[in-house]
Amino acid sequence: MAQNDQNNTVKAAAIIALGRMKNPADLALFKSALNSQSYAVQGAALSALAAQNPADALQLAKGFEKDNKGALTQAIVSVYASQGAEAELPFVSKAFDQGGPQIKFNTMQQGYIGMLGKINDTQKVNARVDAFKDFAIKYKQYGIDQPVISMLNQLKTQKQTQASAADGTLKNQLNAQADYITKAVEQINAGK
Repeated sequence: MAQNDQNNTVKAAAIIALGRMKNPADLALFKSALNSQSYAVQGAALSALAAQNPADALQLAKGFEKDNKGALTQAIVSVYASQGAEAELPFVSKAFDQGGPQIKFNTMQQGYIGMLGKINDTQKVNARVDAFKDFAIKYKQYGIDQPVISMLNQLKTQKQTQASAADGTLKNQLNAQADYITKAVEQINAGK
């Protein structure tokens, strides 16, 4: 089904199921499915590949940056958020900014917060913290604020831990980022 079914939805579901098994024998099938004309099949294949070979998936994801939608976009975001670095931040940020509330929340849960933990550029980190803060405040009435606060606090803890192991300018940048996150959480709690 993952290889020959004519229905792309069925094919994508079969690839997802095979991907959960993490059988190295399926890697060739996943790589072949990346050539599909279906974004759903490509997204399933990239996700399945990422589960077994994240470094390979990171490199292959770059080839889909210019033409992606739906499941493929989310698969790229997931790969970049978990495996990427500062070079992949613009793609993930764009997907977050252009997504609806559920896409934004899923993107944060898929590792976007952790990705920011790897980035030392204070301006870039603070810009993303502002985007998360605005999202949390906008949808506070639906209870989105508490999970966002929890994720931001995880990021703050990560930045504080990194700062304690750093020195000089980097230490100052990381402490400034942690302080900025603290202020963002306060603003979310205040609803402003």
